[in-house]
Amino acid sequence: MSKSNYILLATFFACSLWAQEPDKKPLTIDQAIGLCLQNSKEIKKASTTKEASKLQINSAKNLYYPKVELSGTYLHLFSGANVDLKVPIPTPSTSSTHEQAPLNPEYMAMAQANVSMPLFSGFKIRNAVKQSQQAYEMAEINSQAVTENTVWETINLYFALYKTQRSIEILKENHKRAIQRTKDLQNFLNNGLIARNDFLRAQLQEANVELSLQETEMAFKNINMRLNTILELPLNEKIEVQPIKTIDVLPNAETTVENRRDIQRAEKNVELAQRNIQINRANYYPSLALTGGYTAFTLDKVMEMTNATMIGVGLKYDLTSIFKNRTEVNIAKTRKEEAQYQLQLTTDHAKVELQEAFNNYELTLQKNSVLSKALTQANENYRIVKDKYDNGLADTDQLLEADVQQLQSQINSIMGEVDQTLSLYQYAYKKGNLTEYIEK
Repeated sequence: MSKSNYILLATFFACSLWAQEPDKKPLTIDQAIGLCLQNSKEIKKASTTKEASKLQINSAKNLYYPKVELSGTYLHLFSGANVDLKVPIPTPSTSSTHEQAPLNPEYMAMAQANVSMPLFSGFKIRNAVKQSQQAYEMAEINSQAVTENTVWETINLYFALYKTQRSIEILKENHKRAIQRTKDLQNFLNNGLIARNDFLRAQLQEANVELSLQETEMAFKNINMRLNTILELPLNEKIEVQPIKTIDVLPNAETTVENRRDIQRAEKNVELAQRNIQINRANYYPSLALTGGYTAFTLDKVMEMTNATMIGVGLKYDLTSIFKNRTEVNIAKTRKEEAQYQLQLTTDHAKVELQEAFNNYELTLQKNSVLSKALTQANENYRIVKDKYDNGLADTDQLLEADVQQLQSQINSIMGEVDQTLSLYQYAYKKGNLTEYIEK
């Protein structure tokens, strides 16, 4: 089942809530995953971060475009400005014997348009664009990791809710039986057929079962609220989980972990560290740019210049970077080495986790085989002890002990079956393919 189908299923489920009973809302694991993908704030936050990172690529590419600036200035000049013309103004011969009248300009105005086109910047722009692309790829990996982690958390809570719900069902049945047993023993006690301590032991067991039932119901409420929070359902919405389906995954002892998001993230960190080295090395090179402009200038009563256009080449080279930048490059190299070691550590840890998940799956198979036999034995034992008790061949202690053993075996059997299915999901999660398997 694809991700879009999960979301569509979640939408249908949300609409159907209005038609259900107000106290319980049936919810399948597919619907839970669909609501998680549709409503989870963590997934939405990661998706927004990814989109913001994608926009950074365009921002880096803008460095390729020319820089165009327009400026204008108007300045009022106070009286007393000293204007010294280096080129004398020609005067009529009739007044050549007179001194030149002083100039008192009242304002100065200037307008400029400048264009700068980068030609070479030590590969800084190219590396900045590639770095932003790698950062976007990292954000995409993080988004996938958040999605998979949130789905895994939803699955865990759903399984926990399912186990708790089944335990409540068994405890309720056992509680009814304990109540009926207490009533029967009360009649026996009233007729003098049993000792009072037998009746008290039956009452104690009834109280213990009732206490276990209350604790399990409280655990159900707490898990229910946590699941509702992730799925964006009303906090007190009571969910009725449905039988859990398995996934088509066959665990094996191979430790293939290249699909894990944490390893992909560590690999991307190594790439980013290498890119950072190249960016720091770019400071060794000069910057070259093609420049051009237009200037208009007016000095009142003195000078006016228009249509002054220009074009040229600008060169900038920080010679001190040859010595200073060496430290920055060495720091970047050390960061890359650190990222490489982190990748190795992450890979080793992932392989161990995957092997542990496989071992856990094998253990659940073995446990289920034992628990299935134990349940059959506990049911048969209770039947035999109950027959003996009804015929006066067994005492109350033996009956109560057989009852507790049967109850525990029933709960253990259910937990074992659910844990076996959960171990398949866990193996897929540790391998890094959880979302792929649940979408099939």
